[in-house]
Parts: sequence; structure tokens; C-alpha cells
Amino acid sequence: MKNTPLFTKGQRIAIITLIVMMVCFVGARIYIQQKPSELPNYAQEAEEFQEEIERFEDSLREKAKKTYTHKYTEGKKQASGLPEYTRREFNPNKADSASLVSVGLSEYVTRNILRYRAKGGTFKKPEDLRKIYGMTDEKMEELLPYIVLPIDTPTTKPAKQYVSNKKDTIIELNTADTATLQFIKGIGPAYAQRIVYYRERLGGYHHIEQLQEVISLNDEEFAYAKQHFIIDTTLIQTIPVNTASVERLKKHPYINFYAAKSIYDTRRNAFELNDIKQLKGKEQLPDTTLRKLSPYLSFEKRNKKYQP
Repeated sequence: MKNTPLFTKGQRIAIITLIVMMVCFVGARIYIQQKPSELPNYAQEAEEFQEEIERFEDSLREKAKKTYTHKYTEGKKQASGLPEYTRREFNPNKADSASLVSVGLSEYVTRNILRYRAKGGTFKKPEDLRKIYGMTDEKMEELLPYIVLPIDTPTTKPAKQYVSNKKDTIIELNTADTATLQFIKGIGPAYAQRIVYYRERLGGYHHIEQLQEVISLNDEEFAYAKQHFIIDTTLIQTIPVNTASVERLKKHPYINFYAAKSIYDTRRNAFELNDIKQLKGKEQLPDTTLRKLSPYLSFEKRNKKYQP
């Protein structure tokens, strides 16, 4: 009688597989228990990574703090207007714009100082800087120890250097050059240049009061100028109204574009103008303007064949 197997072939395979799995499982547990230090320590790595992140963040905060401190410090220096290297002496009568700014003055105050000097103004003593627009008491206290006005500065020279102190000095205004104009009290290099430039635009001066249109003289200086200036009105260069273009007309200080266009159109309609009275009543040419223009307009006849 044949022996009947206890398990079928499939059952035997399953049992063997189960035994192998159990052996592997038990072996794995024994390996882990015997060599725990050889396994990766992920918790420790995570902790070290977190510490690295914190150190990086700390370095960023420190860098940001230094940057802010630097900007704040530089901002205070700029706000104060006095860099470290500007503590030095300067002469406000001679210093140029760059030098004035470098000693701590703002660009606004620097411009006002240069304009004051251009008009002939000078500083006779350090405290005179207080009269400059924009100059504060605080800034003056900072700069006073560094303001130097040498004994030989032009501000200390006597006023008798003016040739005009001679009562017989007479200057013809329409021919005088800039050097001659400076003989008159109150007129410096800048004023002299303005007077000549304005004279060229006008075509010549007609009366002394026209000086007040281009320079600022106080009452005493203007009265003094009137005593020492004469004007030769025959030297005035007039504008030929009947042939002048709009472009030529509007170059005159008393004629803007609209006034020039009005004169030109009136001339075209009449073909020829004979007198300044023909320009009366024009909106762009009020009576005050016509009175000022009268010495500067000429009405020579032109060729009848001419067409504007």
C-alpha cells in the first residue's frame, strides 16, 4: 500500500516560502540589534541641517544690520552736509562753486553766493555770509572758524578806486566797453557785460532809465550813474519796419512774437507804413510798448515792386 503524502505539492511550496520568510525576518532583527551604530541616523542629520539653516539666517541678519548701519551713517553725513574732509579754511570772495559745496554749503546757498558776487557784492567780514538766502544760524556757527578774508582781499580796497569819483568823468553809454563801464560805482564785471549785451539787443540806449531794465542799482548808485553817463541817440540802430521780417522784429527786447506778427500783418495789409501811429489800437501793441519802441522803428519807403 502506497504512503499518502501529508501535504500536496502546492502546500509544501507555501510552507517552504513561509519558513524562508521567517528566517529572513529573525535574521534581520538579530542584525539590527547587534549593529545599531552602523545604520543611518536620519534624526541626527536633520538636526545638523536645521542648525546649518539657523547659522545661515544669523549671517544674513548680521549682514543686513551692517548694511543698514552703513547707509544710516552715510545718510547722516549727507544730511549734515559736512563730509569729514571739509574742515578747512576758505575765502567766500574767491571760492568757486565746487569749493563752496565741499566745505558743507548746499547747492542752493552756493548759487546765491555766486549770484551775490556776480552783482558786485563782496564779504567784508565772515558774519556777512548770514545775509545770503538759505544760510542758517547753525550752518554759520559750523563754518565761522573756517572763513578767512585776507587783508589784501578786494573787499577791503577803498572805493576811491572808481575813476567815476572824478567829477569830470563822463562816459558815453552807447560806445563804452565793459572795462570802461566798471569805472562807475555799483557796476562790476557782470553788470558791465549785461549792459553791453542789452545795448546790442536794443540797438542802443535812448535814456538812462533803461539801465534799470537790465541791472539793479540802488537809488544812490543810480543817481551817481546819471551824473556820469551821457547818451548819443544818433548811434541807435533802428529797425526798418517796411522790410523787416517777423524773425528780425521779435529779436528786439520790446517785441515778442505776437507783437512782431501784428506789425508784419499790418504792414502787409497797408503795403507800407509811414508812421508808428498806424500801429495804435493793436491788442499786441499797447501804448506803453509803442512809446518804448518809438526810437527804434524807422519807416523808410521801399521799392513798389516789393511783395511781402
